Amino acid sequence: MDALGVEPDDHAAQPSSAQNATRRPAPSPKQKCRSVFQLNGTIAESAARAAG
Repeated sequence: MDALGVEPDDHAAQPSSAQNATRRPAPSPKQKCRSVFQLNGTIAESAARAAG
């Protein structure tokens, strides 16, 4: 088999998480903190809406 025939099968066999990891660089600590802070903010907002 040639490389062109093998490559699509290899990509299809990979889990989506592995594809995402290879597609974009790992987030920096600041980006991680920001995403966690945004997640906490949405949780706080939904809790505030539910409370009142």
